[in-house]
Amino acid sequence: MVDNSKTLEDQCSMGFVRIVTVILLMSSGEAYANELAPAQPLFDSDETLHLEIQLPFRQLEKNRKGIPEYFSGQLTYFDAEGQAETVDIDLRSRGKMRRSAKTCAFPPIKIRLNNSARTGLFENQKTLKLVTHCQNKNINDQYVLKEYLAYRVYNLLTDYSIRARLAKVSYREGEKQIAQRYAIILEHWKMVAARTGTSSVKTEGTIDIEKLANFETSLMGLFEYMIGNDDWSALKPAADGECCHNVRHVLTTDDTIMPLPYDFDFSGLVDTPYAVSRLGTDNVRKRRYLGLCKSQVELPNAIIHMQNRREEIEAEVHQLDALSSREHNRTLKYFSRFYEVLDDPKKLEKRVLSRCRED
Repeated sequence: MVDNSKTLEDQCSMGFVRIVTVILLMSSGEAYANELAPAQPLFDSDETLHLEIQLPFRQLEKNRKGIPEYFSGQLTYFDAEGQAETVDIDLRSRGKMRRSAKTCAFPPIKIRLNNSARTGLFENQKTLKLVTHCQNKNINDQYVLKEYLAYRVYNLLTDYSIRARLAKVSYREGEKQIAQRYAIILEHWKMVAARTGTSSVKTEGTIDIEKLANFETSLMGLFEYMIGNDDWSALKPAADGECCHNVRHVLTTDDTIMPLPYDFDFSGLVDTPYAVSRLGTDNVRKRRYLGLCKSQVELPNAIIHMQNRREEIEAEVHQLDALSSREHNRTLKYFSRFYEVLDDPKKLEKRVLSRCRED
């Protein structure tokens, strides 16, 4: 338990942050998995999928502006027996900055599955977000892999997170192969709600800060700091009025709000060429802590949790074989610098504890 009679700096001393408590284990989100949630075979395995998508690429190219339009296509995958299965799908471009031809030659894709396609691997899936490569160059596979890693790391930290499945996709228009690149399939945030026994509610306007779960909010703030991401807000609405920027929310039965972060391509970890810092720095790899002061009471527990998961997080990097040796080493060093801050009380106070935001 957190001793509120002590200062936050005292609570985060070296001795305190290595205490493992029952409260922490119950707060990690792992206790809230819902056994009655719909099955999702798509996310039950960590193996890389091999897919082929037939798509009208030229039509997608023309449909980058305005309201996106769905077009007919086909998706081929291998079932549990290793047999190729082809299903009809509808697909469209999605996203904002990555959808622009000025940013990416290949847009992110949203896939819509009809009833007959929602079987086997795609049981209970209606729509899927596909995080695609930006340019058809080998380095762009590395950006996708590092963004996938960000999702995987957050999955290790809490069940209140959007799961991801890595895929190697061959995109074809008729007989012509447009590209063959890595992509990420994302779990729908409403399925996260079903899985965790919470409610999926779209929110307009500003979130009530008093309803945000302190532990999960502190954990998210630390995670975003870890990956060097300032392109998010847990409270303020995006330009379209829907809250919030790169964060969804689910509600527990006691009306507590759990944040679900997503879209990490602007982070220092991923380090895409088009990424810019929202805070004005010209170096997206430079970390800025943007956690909320309101949730600081649980920050010591969140720090313990992240320290206890360090070996698992580093193991995720080692297990991502497709990551180049250069990016493998850069990633481990980047994470190591984060843990240097957590392990040094002075650095922790200067770079995290004293940097929280009121809103």
